[in-house]
Amino acid sequence: MKKTLHYLTIISGFLLPLTAGSAQAANFVIDSFTVAQTARDISVNANPNNNNCGAGGNIACTNTVLDSAADTFVGVSRTFQARELNNLTGTAAANGIGLTSETTGQLNLSVDTGVGGLTNVIYNLGGQTFDFTVGGVNDAIEVFIQSLDVPLKLSLTVGSLGGAPVSVSRTLPAPIINNIGDAGLFDFDLFPGVNFTQVNAFSLQFNTNTALTAPQTATVPGTPNPLTLLGPDARINFIQTVDTDAQVPEPTSVLGLGFLAGLGFLRKKRDAA
Repeated sequence: MKKTLHYLTIISGFLLPLTAGSAQAANFVIDSFTVAQTARDISVNANPNNNNCGAGGNIACTNTVLDSAADTFVGVSRTFQARELNNLTGTAAANGIGLTSETTGQLNLSVDTGVGGLTNVIYNLGGQTFDFTVGGVNDAIEVFIQSLDVPLKLSLTVGSLGGAPVSVSRTLPAPIINNIGDAGLFDFDLFPGVNFTQVNAFSLQFNTNTALTAPQTATVPGTPNPLTLLGPDARINFIQTVDTDAQVPEPTSVLGLGFLAGLGFLRKKRDAA
């Protein structure tokens, strides 16, 4: 019995470093979306070129905020832009299209049914350069999509010293929940000529105009026509760079493997006795 306890103590000694000291990837956070900000374009009629940016108390179509003392996004300031391109409702859209960053850590994209347009997130890096690779470790940009209710085209633009900015676009189907399939993962290799150790420009664009469909007729009495989508249609939790090769087992998995190995060790000792 004492020998068994001794062997279990040895096994637990091997397990502790694996569970408590497992290596973690050095993720570089581009934006955690904890600085409040809003930009929205509301069309005053069916003509999207006659917008209502900031008029009559409405939210501005372009809004810039400075980074907080907590340094929650890369660079010195961040600009939101919202622009309607099409309106199939035939009337002024109540909410149009817009971006909102909550202090709780989420970027919300909302768009009325029958409205299509562009929204941009632009980071002013203030003449600085940033090493997105974190010393050559990371190899991809991750836009973590918590949920997506409407199809859209997501574009990333990255620039570095000595080269022109490069844009990469991807059409995202809906729905997406909890970043399923790594829909927002962009490998560095997709951006030819960009030196990710000296990034000096970064921006995102969400295009909801590519999958625009006409609104459906309301079937419930008293419901507005066209139907309006309530709440955000896309939620982004954060943007960061990651090491896609870092596949660290979950602590419970490591524990299970170590426990099984320990049982095998004890069985061999018992059989040898």
